[in-house]
Amino acid sequence: MSLEAIRRAVEAHAAASWSETPLAWDNLTYDAAARGPWLRLSVSGSTGRQVTLGAPEGRIFRRRGQVLLQLFVPANSGPSEAAGLADRAAALFEGRSLESTIGPVSFAAADITETGPDGHGWRLTLITVPFQADERV
Repeated sequence: MSLEAIRRAVEAHAAASWSETPLAWDNLTYDAAARGPWLRLSVSGSTGRQVTLGAPEGRIFRRRGQVLLQLFVPANSGPSEAAGLADRAAALFEGRSLESTIGPVSFAAADITETGPDGHGWRLTLITVPFQADERV
């Protein structure tokens, strides 16, 4: 199963749908010099399993994982901006289904966790959205 195909679908959707803040990508340098809110996106695979038996081309393999969104707002800017942006970031994926080269990627309910100030001038909110994708192999 191709975690890369899932990642490409997630990143394409985010790039096309998110305009609230600058968007940073996993494992790429981002310069937050402007000191305004920004969002970092990464995709993490977790468990995979074979769902059906049978001949090649007819078996289904399932991959689960999560989209991780890290929302940074300036520290001491109050809770409202972070809460509103977190809700809108969660809505990017929550309850949606995206097409990928291996088939649909379905997303469940998002978890939003406010972690508070990070000690470097930012207030961090984590948004985690679980996904599942089936591939016929």
